[in-house]
Amino acid sequence: MTSNRAIYEVDRLAISGGECTLNRPWLVQYLRHLKDKNPGARLHVDTNGSILTSDYLNELVDSGMTDIGIDLKALRLQTFLDITGLEDKNLAERCLQTA
Repeated sequence: MTSNRAIYEVDRLAISGGECTLNRPWLVQYLRHLKDKNPGARLHVDTNGSILTSDYLNELVDSGMTDIGIDLKALRLQTFLDITGLEDKNLAERCLQTA
């Protein structure tokens, strides 16, 4: 990403695709690495937001995240279940409410 940033002369890097917040240790470490290698660049995280907590958000900001894009999957529980494939309604409700 750092090499491509230099080639395309952009000031923002985005982590998107899949759900990067599922692997918290990796994401925190990756943001720190990108921040170190790309001083002054904006670091954007794309997420569905379903597992974010205030302490996780604080850790991401402390690690270098400057922007976040929340991609809501649904507003109704049944739609959320259908889209995510979750079968546990309690878990789905908690994820939906967090997002």
